[in-house]
Amino acid sequence: MGAQGYWHAIHELVLVVGPGAERHHDEWKALLRLGAFYEFPLGGGWVLSPAIFYDFTEGDDLWLYGVNVGYIWKPG
Repeated sequence: MGAQGYWHAIHELVLVVGPGAERHHDEWKALLRLGAFYEFPLGGGWVLSPAIFYDFTEGDDLWLYGVNVGYIWKPG
């Protein structure tokens, strides 16, 4: 659980930073997430975004990676 800030650094490259917390064996621990993803436009407002994140935690630090599918909504 956390709050993240997103910065569109260069075109479709997005940098991410934010604090949060993780639950491990009924105990909450603080974390800080740093990461990035790149938005590949698919058309019609849809994007495909490979992502990588690093979580600094009170326990074990973690590398996370995956692929996001999103929709860019622009009010009109």
